[in-house]
Amino acid sequence: MLRNAGFLTVLAAHVGVHALGTAQLPTDCRESAQGRTPRHPLGLEDVAGSRPNIVIIYADDLGWGDIEAFGGHPTSETPVLDGLTRRGLRLNSIYTSSPICSPSRSSVMSGRYMTRNGVWPGVFSPSSVGGLNLTELTLPQLLRDHGGYDTFMAGKWHLGVGEYLPYHRGFQHYYGVPYGVDMCSLANINEPCFAPNVPCTATPFAGDSSNFPGRSNDVPCPYYVNATIVEQPTSLLTIDEKYVSATRDFIMTHKVTPASPVSAAPPNPFFVYFCSHHTHVPAFANANITNTTKRGWFGDHLRMLDWSVGEITQAVADAGVEDTTLVLFSADNGPSLMWENLGGNNGAMRCGKGTTWEGGQRVPGIAYWPGTIAPGTTSHDILSTMDFFATALALADVPLPTDRTIDAIDFTPVLLGHVGTRDTFIYWGGTPRQEIGLHAVRKGDWKMHWYREGSHCSTRYPDPWCFEGLTKLPEPLLYNLAVDVGELYNVTLAAYPDVVAELTALKESYEAQPDMFGPSEIDRGSNASRQPCANPTCTPNHPLFPVCCQTNYTPPPPSPPPPVSSDCTWLQDTSLGLPNSTSDQDFLSATVPSKEACCSLCRTYNGSAVAPTATVCKSAHFTASATVCHLWTGYHARPGTGTACVPTI
Repeated sequence: MLRNAGFLTVLAAHVGVHALGTAQLPTDCRESAQGRTPRHPLGLEDVAGSRPNIVIIYADDLGWGDIEAFGGHPTSETPVLDGLTRRGLRLNSIYTSSPICSPSRSSVMSGRYMTRNGVWPGVFSPSSVGGLNLTELTLPQLLRDHGGYDTFMAGKWHLGVGEYLPYHRGFQHYYGVPYGVDMCSLANINEPCFAPNVPCTATPFAGDSSNFPGRSNDVPCPYYVNATIVEQPTSLLTIDEKYVSATRDFIMTHKVTPASPVSAAPPNPFFVYFCSHHTHVPAFANANITNTTKRGWFGDHLRMLDWSVGEITQAVADAGVEDTTLVLFSADNGPSLMWENLGGNNGAMRCGKGTTWEGGQRVPGIAYWPGTIAPGTTSHDILSTMDFFATALALADVPLPTDRTIDAIDFTPVLLGHVGTRDTFIYWGGTPRQEIGLHAVRKGDWKMHWYREGSHCSTRYPDPWCFEGLTKLPEPLLYNLAVDVGELYNVTLAAYPDVVAELTALKESYEAQPDMFGPSEIDRGSNASRQPCANPTCTPNHPLFPVCCQTNYTPPPPSPPPPVSSDCTWLQDTSLGLPNSTSDQDFLSATVPSKEACCSLCRTYNGSAVAPTATVCKSAHFTASATVCHLWTGYHARPGTGTACVPTI
């Protein structure tokens, strides 16, 4: 129950939309969808190549225990996601390819393990030189070029900047900050995270490089429209409304109405990839949601995600395309437990983000497609968010690329209530290395670990195995996930020799694949000049960097030229009649318009003008052909090369 009862209308039995204003929620589309009987079970021929609209909603650092319908935290409030779960298919065993952000997202876009596509080890920063390799064929690119889909993305990309931005990788429309807002210089601009003016540092989180040594986070959050920064910094208090508004507008351009002429060409199918910043740190929420949930700041943070999902699904209904739209919801990895009450909850899963325990890569998953997916159903099939790639292409009647290994598997049968075809999953860890190999392998209900590796994302968590470094186990740990999803009670290896042999053989077969490791894009390093900046002349060498990156930045007026003085003794082609010193130094050179200006510049450095300094100019030398002025620490002249002067003191 919301404490702020006037904030929004909650439809507990339906998916619902939580309006930011006071408008009442239209319920007809929700109720009619609730009452439809799906054509279930269906054969693959009923939906294969049916070219539905496809909406992928990707949360950030979301724990299994954070969604109420997944048996989550008792004070979590996620009415939209709960309704979507009741009216769709709950995916109980869906994994991300990696326990950290960039690699996980790279697999959704490419259908390939991150080791193959080069997004290893670790994640990209705003200054990264690399990105998702330009040779990778992305899901939006294939849907657009070979399926005739209109493509749209809003939110966190985290697969590179510059030439790697979404607008250059198959998305016709992009709105968003292209990486996590934790990577922005929030401390530099004192960005509030909660209304009206609670700074992110109070949460407690500061988004500067002190939290993540080695990251280069100089510039404030850039908000892109396509490939152009239109706002920098962008406010976290309004960013969700921007994302949702742009997404809704795009979906409504595909609206279908009964009144449309029969001869009118139907709109192209569309693909939406909506990547929320919630619930990654820093926690933040807009004015309408701040202080409205029982779970405090994290609850508000989570509620922003829930609200966004409701707005998007309502837009699909309002466009009249709910029956022809597949909505897939999941997350990039498990929760970041180092942030304690602000880092999410993993329910029965062990550990969280950055680890190969179930809590690192097993994430909530929901599929919703009224009339096709039976409501209130659950799948225990092993799936991966990487499989979104193959499933979307199969439904769009676009063949998979044949010139490379594709790890994604089409799970359309699972959507229709049939048994899936994936029975194996492999775990590389957040920083995979070929010389180390796989950390763990799952086949059916059995999972075996050869390594355990904690993560900095769990440094304050009570279980030391969640944060201790990489350790090769003296003997593998074997778990039956059907009865021990928390991986607390490993079984005796000798009791299951066939299982041990099969999992070991699978590990060795994957590691032996010659193309399993491609060149690392992340190891290409970083360059501060790669950081997104609205002002192209504002480089890291600029004296006002990164302030000059801001879209409201106004350059200071140029300094007035030094006053031109005639109080100089000028001599042409002579040594001035004064002895040269062997210790004279040419300590400054500058371009000036005249010998008078050169003399005045020298006077500035001799204590007789406006800027006395430790370096004293005793003489100046002006070369008219190059308009260059040299200042000297002694009485110095170079006969035959120009005009020399001694200021009159």
